[in-house]
Amino acid sequence: MVVNDGSSYPSLSGGAIVADIDNDTKNELIFGANNGTLYIGEVIDIGSNSYDFILEWSSDIGSSPGYREALSVFDFDSDEEDELLIGDDFGQIQVIGKSAPPEISITSPTTGSSFSISPVLVTWEASDDFAIHHYDIFVESILFNRIPGSQESILVDISSSNNHIEVIAFDVSGKNNSDSINIGYSALSPQVFIISPENNYYVSNSSIIVYFDNIDPDENFRYYEVWVNDIELEHEYYFNYRFIPTFSDGTYNITIVGIDWDNNRGKSTIFITKDSLAPFISITSPLTGSKVRYSEIDVRWTASDAISGISHFEIKRDGLFITSTTSFHETIQLGIDKDYQIRNRS
Repeated sequence: MVVNDGSSYPSLSGGAIVADIDNDTKNELIFGANNGTLYIGEVIDIGSNSYDFILEWSSDIGSSPGYREALSVFDFDSDEEDELLIGDDFGQIQVIGKSAPPEISITSPTTGSSFSISPVLVTWEASDDFAIHHYDIFVESILFNRIPGSQESILVDISSSNNHIEVIAFDVSGKNNSDSINIGYSALSPQVFIISPENNYYVSNSSIIVYFDNIDPDENFRYYEVWVNDIELEHEYYFNYRFIPTFSDGTYNITIVGIDWDNNRGKSTIFITKDSLAPFISITSPLTGSKVRYSEIDVRWTASDAISGISHFEIKRDGLFITSTTSFHETIQLGIDKDYQIRNRS
């Protein structure tokens, strides 16, 4: 099999190895190219002493990965799963396979929603500490489709009153994680849309306005029901907005149910989080009042938030904004000899 005949870019100047990196009992061909791309794929015997290479995954990870045969696959951490160790011509060593499973969360639609149309667009957010290889989408425990890791949405056909949809994310080493929803379908049911706020919205106020609308296939829509955490706030409600009280901190499940004159029901659900308390933050180094003789200092801190988590930190020096960061430390430049005030806002 000719991987590259040298006449086109990239050329094969990295290393190559054959191993079962994704632990599926089938070996893969793994090789690096001079542009920093690592390729993982399956070699297929197509007969007549000919072979075909089916690419399973590739990513730009450095410079000539596997250079000077610096590629090895073995279970170096004794977790009964092989890892891929890769060196390159810059002296870097990277490990693929020693990682946590991907994280995935279906963002739309929310579980419990009902639709009068099919297919339905299912979207999600996913992350991995290296790279996601592909997604498997199951409907009622039957494989519906397999799509590449770069895609985070798919149109799914639904046909029953209760459809269980599961999206499984796989990384390149075969580790996986999943999220699932249950949504309904009825050709004559009203389709309810929560316009705002968006799902997984954060609020600090004591109430929030929820806006919604509907499409009824046979145009005989009657009224709404408004539910919060399984408690019905409104019955036979005729407006397209509602003030929702959020008195205590926590997560609220807001469901809008639409009912037509034939008692067909459709619904849409979102989750909002009330968080009225500021995050905790404490600068641990240097101590206030410290004297330094260097032109820069490494400021470190601890911080936490019980409900929302922390988005980022804003660093000021003498009241002037310096930078924002998601790390728990930052190097601050100092100028002339004087007292400085360093303020960190989370």
